[in-house]
Amino acid sequence: MKVKITKTIDDNEIPAEVRRMLDQYKNTLMYTMPDHMSAIVRASLSTDGAEFFTVIDLLHKFREELASLDENLNEVQNVLVGYKNALISPESEQQPDQEWLDKEEAEYEKFMAQVSDTEEVEDEEG
Repeated sequence: MKVKITKTIDDNEIPAEVRRMLDQYKNTLMYTMPDHMSAIVRASLSTDGAEFFTVIDLLHKFREELASLDENLNEVQNVLVGYKNALISPESEQQPDQEWLDKEEAEYEKFMAQVSDTEEVEDEEG
């Protein structure tokens, strides 16, 4: 059963929270789902009838995971739309100030450097 939860954070924490959520979903997409898809392909290659037809259930579960990921990405998108609307009035469509953009770009580059370092360590361990 799925439930929705509410989390209260300061508005200046939204970009970091969005990045954290996206990183989590990226990891699911890159590390969990390929394994599940490989299991589906392996079962489909089986000459044993019972194992071959497990593909039906495996595909069903995989599609549920994809639907869940899509819901999660939709939530991130909704957060970003709300955040943008809070920062930029729709009537004027003015751009955020340059100082804010510079700060967010620096935060993003710092985050990506951390993610890159983590992926390199995982590659070395794997």
